[in-house]
Formats: sequence, C-alpha cells, structure tokens
Amino acid sequence: EMTKINLLDESVYNLISAGEVVENPASVVKELVENAIDAGADSISVSIREGGIKSITVTDNGVGMEEEDLRKCVLPHATSKISSASDLNYIGTLGFRGEALASIAAVSITTIHSKYFESDVGHSIVVKGGVVERVGTSSISYGTGITVENLFFNTPARFAFLKTPKGEENAVTATMIDLIFSNPDISFSYDADGAMLYKTNGSGLFDTIYPIYGAEVAANMIGFSAEEKGYSLTGYTARPATEAIRNNRSRQIFIVNGRVIEDQTLSAVVQNAYGEFLMKRTFPSIILDMVIPFDLVDVNVHPNKKEVRFADRKVINGLVYNAVKSAVEADAEARQKELFSVFHSDPAKDSESAPIKDNDHIDVSTPAYEKKTFSSFDFFMPTDPRKDRTIDRVKTDDIASSSSTEEEDSFSYLRERLNGRQQEDIPAMVLSDSHIQAKQSPAYRVIGQLFDTYLLLEIGDEVVFLDQHATHERILYDKLIEESKKNVTVQDLLLPYEYVVTPAERSFFLTNEDHFNRLGFRVEIGADKISVMSVPCILTNLDIGSFLQELIEYNKSFSELTNSSVIKDKIAKIACKRAIKGGDKLTEAQIEYVIGYFFRNGVPLQCPHGRPTMIKLSKTDIEKRFGRIV
Repeated sequence: EMTKINLLDESVYNLISAGEVVENPASVVKELVENAIDAGADSISVSIREGGIKSITVTDNGVGMEEEDLRKCVLPHATSKISSASDLNYIGTLGFRGEALASIAAVSITTIHSKYFESDVGHSIVVKGGVVERVGTSSISYGTGITVENLFFNTPARFAFLKTPKGEENAVTATMIDLIFSNPDISFSYDADGAMLYKTNGSGLFDTIYPIYGAEVAANMIGFSAEEKGYSLTGYTARPATEAIRNNRSRQIFIVNGRVIEDQTLSAVVQNAYGEFLMKRTFPSIILDMVIPFDLVDVNVHPNKKEVRFADRKVINGLVYNAVKSAVEADAEARQKELFSVFHSDPAKDSESAPIKDNDHIDVSTPAYEKKTFSSFDFFMPTDPRKDRTIDRVKTDDIASSSSTEEEDSFSYLRERLNGRQQEDIPAMVLSDSHIQAKQSPAYRVIGQLFDTYLLLEIGDEVVFLDQHATHERILYDKLIEESKKNVTVQDLLLPYEYVVTPAERSFFLTNEDHFNRLGFRVEIGADKISVMSVPCILTNLDIGSFLQELIEYNKSFSELTNSSVIKDKIAKIACKRAIKGGDKLTEAQIEYVIGYFFRNGVPLQCPHGRPTMIKLSKTDIEKRFGRIV
C-alpha cells in the first residue's frame, strides 16, 4: 500500500518548530531579551522562578506593540527583521528569530502586556499551548512585559529533558552574563526566586564587570583598544597574579557585533599574548568587544549562533595579540614604577626613614640590618668603626652564578677577610653609588627570612614579602638572556649527554640549532639522537634530560607559538630549576644580594611562570586585623 504524505496542521507544526528555538528556560530568556533589545529598550528586567520552569518574566521600556502586533507576534513565521531575500546578507541585528514568540507560546502559558509608545492604551494577550485564550486592554504604562509559565506543560517528553531548577537557573545565569556583557549600554536587573543576582546601570563595559565578577576582579582589569582595516576592538583583561586570573576559561567573554561567541583560537591568542606573565594552566579573565564589518563575518555557521567565521582571521588574531600584550606590559611597567617610587620620595619629610650617610657612625651593637639604603649594582661593606679599615667589594657576579649549595662557600672568603669575626658582627651592608644622592634612597629594613622561603622587608608603612625562589629565578633568567646577547660563558660537558629523538623532534632541534648555540647549549644533531656538548656556565646544575623532555613536550602542545618564544620560555624553566629553592636557609649576604638585585634592576612582579615575586601588606591591613582600626 502506498504511503500517504500528511500535511501537518498548524498546531503540530508549531510544536516541532518550538523544539528548534526553545530548548530550555535559558533559550526562552535569550529570545525574550533580544526581542526587547530590538524594540529599542535601554532598561530590561528578568525574573525567574524555579529555574524558569515555573515562570520567566521579562519587562522592557522599548517601543511596545499595538493590539494587531500582539496577535501577529504569536503566529508562526512572524518576523520584523526580513522583508526580502537580500536582507539575509546583512543581518546586523541579533539574528532573525522568525518563530521565537510563536514557538515559546506553543509550549507554555504566555501572557504579554504591551503599550505602543504612540498609543494611549496598553493591550494584553494570553496564549496557552499556542492557542489564543484572550485579548484585552492592559494598565501597563509603557514598553512590554512577557511572562512565560509552565514551560513544556503540553510536551511531557521535552519536559523530562529539563535539568533540576538549580541546573536550569545556572544556565539562565550564564545566558544573562552574555547578554549583559554584550549590551553594556542597557541597564539590566536579574533575579531568581526573589533574590537579586545582577543589577547593572547601563553605563558601559567596565561598569558591567563589578556587578558580575565582583570588586576584586574589577579592580584588577586592564583596559585596551585597537583599530585596523575597519576592525575595532575594546576590552578589559586581567592583571597578572591577581584575583582576575582563573584556573579555567569561564571568564573569557568574546563579543562580535553585539553577540557573545565561542572561539578557542582567540582564547589561545590571548594566552600567548600574556606569555611569561601567566602561570601554567591559568587563564586571564577577559572581556573583548569587537566590531567587524558585517560582510567580513558569518554569524550563521551554527544554529546557536555562538560560532562565527571570520573572513580575515590573521588580522583579528594580530590585532587582539598586540592590543592585549602591550596593555599587560604597560600596566606591569606602571605598577613597577609605582612600587619603586617609594624609594625615590623625599625622606627629609620623614626623619624616621632618613638614610644612612656614608660617614654616619654605625653602632654595631644594634642588630645587623637595622637600616638599609640601596642604589648601585655592587654593594660593599662599610668601614668597621672598631678597626678603621674598609672591606673589599663583594663580586656580585660570583654570588649570582654560584649554586645554592656553593653559595655558602662563595662567602667563606668574606669570613676570612673579617679575621674570623662572627658573621653576626658584620656591620650593616650599605649599597652606595657616587652618582645617586643619598637623599634619593630612603631606608628599608630587612626583618629576616620566613619559612626559609620568603624574605621580609619593612618599607615605610608596608611589609613586603619577597619569594626568594621566584626572585632569584628571575635573576638567573635575566642574566642568561643578557649574556645571550653578547657571548655566553659555556661549560663543556665531560661526557656529551645523548638523547634519542623521533624525526619530528630532530627537525625541531635542527630548526632551533641557532637558538641553542646562542644560549650556550652546543648541540650535535645525529640521525636519531642529539648530543648536548656544553651548557651555559650559570646553569651548571641543569638536569639536561628533563630539560630536553620538557622542551619537546612544550613544543608539541604550543606549536602555534614562534620557536623563539618557546625557547625563551624554556630558559625560564631552566632558570627555575637552577634558582635558589624555597626551603634553603640564606646567609645575610645572600639575602642582601637578592633584595639588592630586586630593587636595583626592577625585577618584574612575576617570575617567568607568572607567579608573583612579592606581596605587600600595609600597616592599615595589619591594624584592621588586630581591630585597632575599623
């Protein structure tokens, strides 16, 4: 028997099309809010009950609808967006939603109140399961209010697919975050079961960060912007080593022409732009808002419109990379200046912190390191008042290049020079430089070493904790990079270190042979193995096997990075292995060296893996903890 083709009646058709648009409460919220935006609203409130399963209410102050529009908007194929096929090429609005309201009304009880801005009276309509129940007037004073109740009451199979109310609420919240960030000039309020979750004032992108992510994150976001070839972007990205850095990508918002998109490539570009400012497996919060000519981006790649296709991916990647990189670097530089400005203030205003002058009498009965000043690259021991003789300069290079076990020995000659005097008797070390006026160098006080890992300093009304490992790691990194620009001092290995490689790994070493040489690693590349013949002198304790292994692993996972960046990052890792480790007791001279280097050379606020090298606590913070001040 021949199969008959049945034409579906309208009510069945509506239920099927509803499945394409309405998956869950979050998709209803998205459709209703986007309709409100298209109606010109600049104030929208969203309220849900039981995750939106029980009810969703969206009210707006847009132009509103007349009675005729109300009847039409709940019919299938209703759209205010498109009047001819050519319009499909230039969909600049949020995407045509033909059957959105009709689809929602088909699977719920939907009540709409609306007042057209030129009309004297408002109207209302109630639609149950796609059937208009009643139409009448409404006392609404302006705009539109839509309430959607009992979602999927007439499609039990679809109702069964809903999550728990809390699960659905989380999905609505994620949708609201996207909508708020992509419409920063609209004021939103969003509450769930009577609790206000977000309230924004529509005063721009930056002001949306605080209500959504909190004060700590908002305070640590760096603004950036760029423009090129008709593309323009603005945004805010996380300051390294702060609350704004996350251990996942959940706070990365990419907006294209007013729509939040998902784009893993952009996420990778941002990650690369941070480089050594990020710790491994951490991700910056970022809100990136891009405006792109409509004909250079295809938004209809995927039904959920979250994926887009760019006509010129390279231009966008380059623009984002440079904007983020330069913003993060400029911010780090500014923060460093601010940090070190305490050392260039006028101490005359504060006699407490007046520096020691070279000719001041140093009372050696006071504990060593009572007061310090700094400035030059070398430091020296001042005159011992009891013996009236000057101790020779300490060669800082020797200290920097000695290993943490050797460092103890590298100071032994100091002790001999001091004729067997106890180290505790060494007078305070003073950093000095004839070029710099003493008054430019206010005092700081070394409190000591904490947990054999952190160095404590008192500076003005702040306590500074320096991570000796992160700081010394940076010293070695800087030294190696600096040396590589001239001639690296190398140490030939007694026996070459051999490492078996695959053809792909071999080609990696061939490509980068020049980098290795420049850094002091002489590598001979055979058919199936490489032999390391020498290493830089300052890295004599290097674990070569794990160094090569990590290097190869890193290259596999970040193939899109330039080779130079990979090598540079590896140097950082080497430096880390070679640094003073947390847990080593330091001599006073070593403490002085690490601190001196930190201040003289303006060591970055992160080590090469993005960990902070220092944290500060103000006197006010401490007094608050003790309840001395409120």
